[in-house]
Parts: sequence; structure tokens; C-alpha cells
Amino acid sequence: VLELLRDRDLTPNFECWYWAIQCWSQTKRKGSEERIEKLYQQFWNFYLKEHPNRKIGDKVMIQTAFMRVLHAYHHVSNAHRAEELLLQFADNSRSDPKIAPAPTMEMCKLVLSTWSRSESSRRATRAEKLVSIMTKDDALPNPDIACYTLVLNAWASSGRENAPRRAELLLRSMEFQQGGEENIRPNLLSYTCVLNAWARSQDTKAPDEAERLFHEMEQTHGWMPDRIVHTAMISVWGRSQRPGSIEKAEEYFERLKRLQDSRVKDQNQQRDPVDVRVTVVEYTALMQAWANHVGHNVNDSRRAVKRVEELLDELMEKYFSRNFGDVDADLLRPNRMTFASVLRTISGARRIPNREDKAKVALLKMRELNLEPNAHILALVDKCSRRAKQQSREVRSRQ
Repeated sequence: VLELLRDRDLTPNFECWYWAIQCWSQTKRKGSEERIEKLYQQFWNFYLKEHPNRKIGDKVMIQTAFMRVLHAYHHVSNAHRAEELLLQFADNSRSDPKIAPAPTMEMCKLVLSTWSRSESSRRATRAEKLVSIMTKDDALPNPDIACYTLVLNAWASSGRENAPRRAELLLRSMEFQQGGEENIRPNLLSYTCVLNAWARSQDTKAPDEAERLFHEMEQTHGWMPDRIVHTAMISVWGRSQRPGSIEKAEEYFERLKRLQDSRVKDQNQQRDPVDVRVTVVEYTALMQAWANHVGHNVNDSRRAVKRVEELLDELMEKYFSRNFGDVDADLLRPNRMTFASVLRTISGARRIPNREDKAKVALLKMRELNLEPNAHILALVDKCSRRAKQQSREVRSRQ
């Protein structure tokens, strides 16, 4: 339509450019982010030419259109380009604030979120650098707690060896920066991001550091750790090879179950703001802990297999006991990761009877849930079958 207007020597007005950008922002077509950026640049040039005729709401439309550009680059995880455009937007505002609109907090958060999901090995460093720029550049808004949390999350998911310590260093700087202003003071979510960084760490001291943070949340700040915190504690102990680690993982799982039971006094009470529901995520985290445990403690194979089977049966019973249409039912539905954890435990165990049958039972339970096994699941089932045949040959050779 824009081309048709130009062919007829008609000048598209402000709204024409705006809605063209809106239309492109709805498509997932490959390369659409570059097309949206090009349209926005034409939109911006038109805005500059129409300076005498601009309306009060035009600045807001510019900001909204620019957010569409950032969303497009967020969708393809191109944080480099998103940040570059944001800083250009800030430069325009700094050069002529009467004409150019200022960057908003939502723009900055979107770019930080794009860094968090980026595949760049330096995504956490770049996200932290952007927050630093925000504190110094008057054209950008001062970062709030959500901005810092996005950086902490970027560190937690970065996979870097020093990620937990870098995340905690940022956490401590938040506590002392500008006298600990309320808008950047760490909260439960901030601590949870650092805890998740330790949960994903290979550091042998990770469980100790996680315990320290957990007790700091409870005792120093008086916060009630939610289910996400408990999941992190289950995971950090589940990855550990220390004696008694699996018991610690079980302890945090049971602790969360007790919290859930204490909160559910009757069906009519309002939901507590702290989420302490035990979901498929926590069950799966504990099953993964057992799968890791059996890999280093083969003498505990039978107990491990028995426990993951009990957990799966318990989870399925809770899921199927839910009423039709229950909004919380999906939170209890076993997924492929759940079954992969069960099969990892069975395949990694030693000298257990009926290994192949146990794997087939797990597949049957997947069918009950209309859950198709993927290649990873089938590979684990095949591994169980091979281990069962190998075990049978060993028994015959001994006889």
C-alpha cells in the first residue's frame, strides 16, 4: 500500500508508516527484523521532516514503533543489533530532546532480556556493561531491580565457570550501591538467580555456597523460599558427589511438600503470594538427582530405581486425580524430561532384575499421557535393553 501511494505521488502520512511497522511486527518471516528496522528509519525520517506539523502524541508513536524494532531483534536473539539501536536512539534524544523522544525503561529491559537469551558467550558481561552505561548516561533511565535481575539471570544461564561468583559480586554491589536505594535493593528473585548460578556450577563448593545463600534468605532477610529456590537446592545437591548428597536433595523436596501441606488448610483460602506448590519440576529435579547419584554409587542401584519409580507413580497419581479443567493440572503432568530421568536411573543402575521390563513400563506410562517418546528417550530404552542382555550373559557365564 505504501508503494502504491508513492507510485501515485501521494505522501504516506504518519499513521501509514506506523501501521506498516505494526503489520510487519506480527509476522515471523525470516529477515522481518531487518525490514521492520528499514521501515522504522523511513518513519523516523518522515517524523523529522514533519517537525512543524508534529502532534503531541507523535513521540509516543515513535517510541512504540521503536519497541517493535527491538521486539523483532529480541525474537531472533540479536542482542548486538538491539543494543546498538538503543544507544542510537539515546544519542538522538541527547542531541535534541525537544524533537527526539527519550528511551524508556521498557526498551532497556527488552535489550537486557535479549542479551539474556542471546547465544553469545559474552552475553552476561555485555548485559552487565549495559546496566553500567544506564547508570552513567543521562539519556537513559537509571536501572531498577528488574534490570539487575535480568543481568543476574544472564550470569546464571551463561555456563561460565566464574558465573556464580560474578553474579554474587553484582548482588553485593546492589546492596551497597547508592546507599542501597529501594529500587535496586536485592529481593528474593535476585537471590534466586544467584542460587541458580550455583545450582548449575561444577564447583565442588557449590552446595556450601548455596546453603549459605539459602540461610541468608531465611534468617537475615526473613524471606520464605519458594518452590524455585527449593528446586535449585535439590539440583545443587543432586549434582554433588559428596556422601549424603542425595539425602540432602530428598530433604529439600520433603521440606517443600511440608510447606505446601501447611498452606493448604481449605480449598476456599486465597492463594499465598509465595508459591510453595510441588510441581513436575521439583519431582523431575529429584529424579535427576537420583540419576546422577546412581552413576557414582552403583551399590545403591536398587534403592535408586525403586525411588524414581515411586516418585513417578506418585506424580502420575496426583496428575490423574485432578478434576477436568483444573488450572493446576498441567503443573503436575509428567513430561519427557521426567521420563528421561527415570530411564537414566534404570540404564545407569547395576545388577537390577527386569531392567528391560522396567523401561517398557515407563514407555507405557508415557502412552497413558499421550506423550510420544523422542530420540533421546528411545536411545535410553535401547540402552536399558542392551544392559539387560549384557547382564543376562554375565549371569550365564558365571553359572
